[in-house]
Amino acid sequence: MKNCFEDSSFRLQENSFKRQLGPLFANINFSLIDQLTMNFRFYERSANFQKETIGGLRMMLQDKDNYIKTLMQHLKKKESTKLIKDSKNGASTLTS
Repeated sequence: MKNCFEDSSFRLQENSFKRQLGPLFANINFSLIDQLTMNFRFYERSANFQKETIGGLRMMLQDKDNYIKTLMQHLKKKESTKLIKDSKNGASTLTS
């Protein structure tokens, strides 16, 4: 249970604190702070969107790269198979 002295002492400290800090807060433009905060949040969202976009593009490029690698491997196999067939055909035409 608080006694009267503690309560009034607390109020005096609070009022003293307000008097000391009052001049500091008198010159602050809170609407400017709000605007800067909104701008910061906008740029933060924009940066996150760009990160997601870049991440998505990176994944697409990796998929395309994998597709091209697979296609190249397939073409090499097909080419080597054709070379083997051609060499066999060439050998048979040479012997005949």
